[in-house]
Amino acid sequence: MTRLVIGTHGAVAQALAEGARFASSPARTTVREIVRRDRPTELAIVALPPSLGSLGTVETSELERLLGETLTTAAAAIQTLTELEYSTRVVIVCPAGGLLPDHCDGVRSTIAAGLVMLMEVASTLPGICVNALLVAEAIPPTEVAAVANLMLGTNAETINGTTIRMDGGHDAVLAAETRTEEKN
Repeated sequence: MTRLVIGTHGAVAQALAEGARFASSPARTTVREIVRRDRPTELAIVALPPSLGSLGTVETSELERLLGETLTTAAAAIQTLTELEYSTRVVIVCPAGGLLPDHCDGVRSTIAAGLVMLMEVASTLPGICVNALLVAEAIPPTEVAAVANLMLGTNAETINGTTIRMDGGHDAVLAAETRTEEKN
């Protein structure tokens, strides 16, 4: 088994990359070349860009750059895996706002939502098993790595197309509060 970790550098990427190759935020062509060369059986895509605030406050050029480092990189890596025609397990680690958007951090929520949709679509491709971890800021990187390692390992071969929220139950509390407000 060979593991490749690509994407944004940080504590989560470091925890996942122990003993593996790490390619920090490469350009699209570079990602494709790295995936072809390394032929990973496990691919961790870490897409945890910095918080930049609401969508309307970010320059278009900065949004393009972040989308390139995250969504475009992930799509290029998965597309390359399909061309190689062999079995690969993939985990996409992205911000928690991918399912329930954080309107104060709209850029990260937009990126995360795109990555979750990419995971959903890619999970139907032959030979590729893809899952997503949606991670809140307060979750320890070692815990994220432990869950990602489980999703990448052979003990979870039947888990595909799954989104796991690692937010300490925050979204569940918000949903429960919303349902309580609707009843009153």
